[in-house]
Amino acid sequence: MSNFYVSNAVVTAVCILGLTLAAWKDGSLFLYQKGYGYFEHPGIFGWYAIQLLMPAAIFRLVCRAVRSSQFVKQIQKPESLFDFNKDIFLPMVAFIGFKTPASRSYYSLLFLLGFSGFAWNTYQNLLPNIVIPLDFWDSINFFYGYTGTRLYKFYTHALLTPTLVHIFSGIMWVYIVALRRMLSRAEIRILPFNVDRCGGFAFASDLILSPVVAALLISGLAFFGNAYTHKQIDISTIQGGSAAIAIVLAFYVLPTFFIRSTILRLKAEEVQRLYRIQERYYQSILSNELRGDQLHDAHEYLSYFSDVMSRIDRIPNWPHVAKVFGALGFALSPAIIAAAFNIAATVFRLSLLPASR
Repeated sequence: MSNFYVSNAVVTAVCILGLTLAAWKDGSLFLYQKGYGYFEHPGIFGWYAIQLLMPAAIFRLVCRAVRSSQFVKQIQKPESLFDFNKDIFLPMVAFIGFKTPASRSYYSLLFLLGFSGFAWNTYQNLLPNIVIPLDFWDSINFFYGYTGTRLYKFYTHALLTPTLVHIFSGIMWVYIVALRRMLSRAEIRILPFNVDRCGGFAFASDLILSPVVAALLISGLAFFGNAYTHKQIDISTIQGGSAAIAIVLAFYVLPTFFIRSTILRLKAEEVQRLYRIQERYYQSILSNELRGDQLHDAHEYLSYFSDVMSRIDRIPNWPHVAKVFGALGFALSPAIIAAAFNIAATVFRLSLLPASR
């Protein structure tokens, strides 16, 4: 495991060193009033963070996903025939390894989207001071920076990011399909007293949480970089804000929606089962057939099952929702604050125009 982290860090360091040398060779480390130099452009450092942190987050996701059999066993009913290796591990390996037509088609779509982002960035940088009203250290005016970032951004936009999304989506898809299949066969149950306080289903949301929070924080940095450098609403700044929202919708809300529907159905089934038990005890009390300890025990059971149902009702339908939306707010805050200051500064300058005449 440590070898992967070291290798990923070395590759990232080589990319950082190469692009830094390219900017130094072009004399574009700082451009001051002429535009944004290498050290004046936060966006590239956001991509360095993506390259360093996101593969590590996805690698941890893979490790946790293949070791979650104990958590799946907890929610299985004793009579369940579900097999972790056959129903989760092997389909997961097949999807990640491009062994299915759906997997290959999905990756082709992701590559197309990533390449489109790369192509738009390349087009922008061919026309500095036209498409964007300023110059950059990696525009066509700076040969080494432009050439280096074309190679780097093809790697990050068209290869790295689609691969990470493909792995994440594949794992979540396999788990969701497996849970839904177990639900349709009545092979799983809700666990009101499980230590995860999510009815035994926290492990599924935990798989989502770490990569989503990491992606949100990094996308927030990239969004801030766009807002800081572009200082206007254009395609790049819209992409920056949309990316964070899209991460929440696509990688938290969508998969968690299916987990939520499973939890809701299991909660309803368990509550109905407890109601039926309560009804039997209640009818026994009304029949006046119970005396002494039996009558006392029946009242205790009615109270106990009511407490259990209350506990079931408190199981969250959207696990970790507060953490995810808290991370979203934190990620967007720097860019929103920067935009607010830019607007305030513009309004202030406009208010001074009559006086200057």
